[in-house]
Amino acid sequence: MIRSGTSPTGPSPDGVRPVPQDAQSNNPSPPLERSPGGAARRRSVPTLRVIAGPDLLRFVTLSPNRQLRIGREPSTDLPLSDPTVSKQHARVVVDAKGDATVFDLQSTNGTAVNNRRIRRAPLRAGDHLEVGDVSLRLDLLTQDELNHLARVSEHLEAPGREPHTGLLLRTYVDADLTTLADQCVRASVSFSCLAVSIDRVDEVRDLHGSGTIHEVKVSTARQLMLGVRDDDPCMRWDDATVLVFLPGSSETSAAEVAERLRRQIAGHDWARTAPHLLVTVSIGVAARRAGESLSTWVERASEGARVAAASGRNRVERAGMHRGRGGRRR
Repeated sequence: MIRSGTSPTGPSPDGVRPVPQDAQSNNPSPPLERSPGGAARRRSVPTLRVIAGPDLLRFVTLSPNRQLRIGREPSTDLPLSDPTVSKQHARVVVDAKGDATVFDLQSTNGTAVNNRRIRRAPLRAGDHLEVGDVSLRLDLLTQDELNHLARVSEHLEAPGREPHTGLLLRTYVDADLTTLADQCVRASVSFSCLAVSIDRVDEVRDLHGSGTIHEVKVSTARQLMLGVRDDDPCMRWDDATVLVFLPGSSETSAAEVAERLRRQIAGHDWARTAPHLLVTVSIGVAARRAGESLSTWVERASEGARVAAASGRNRVERAGMHRGRGGRRR
């Protein structure tokens, strides 16, 4: 079987977080209060996935007695769009025991495992595979994690969503959000909103160009969707802000989710997007109050993000702790 090498014991900054079992259905149902933990399926699936760059979230699973090819050609098992990737770049062979070996196919820009250029090398769980300038990692994912990754990937080009990011469009507020909010009221559960704003957008654009800031927005959106449950809506709010809605989350638990997302984005390998690039987010958190309009609720979360940015950026601020635009504590 695929051997455990340097595989992390918990979610990595760019990894898939475990998703509770009750989040696996895409069918509408009354939201329930979140509970910590939750049973996870024990079977692990060796999964080779892109962890940085424009192909972030693309993946392929490995199984015994299988060979797969990686390259820029759409016909490969793991097609990659990066121009540094050859049409037929590398091959991964998995034997009957599940042991994997990667072979470079005389590519132009080479193949590396854990920063060492190779022609042929074993590939173990936790290993980083470099295909041209594309960074991949072999992880052992639970079936729940793999299902979540697959569903998020399906969003990326789904109709009615923002191209490339897979985010819901702003029209979601005027339609489905009202229905979801009403469900939470009827079920007597909390409903929280995160306003996630990318820090220093203009500075990143000036230093690295408009192409880089586009990639930053795409990567940030994908990481946010990967970091929450399947049925937690993620929606484009403005040019640099994404709203994440957390049905069943109190403001306290939502702030914990926000802090984890903040760390995940700050710890991402942004140097794969542009040399010396660092990206952080400021996040506002607000639980909807009884009788509060959706617009007022969202504005409070957005105000929390503005306060976080004004307080030094790369922070999480609970909107309930502030009053007015001055951010004065109650």
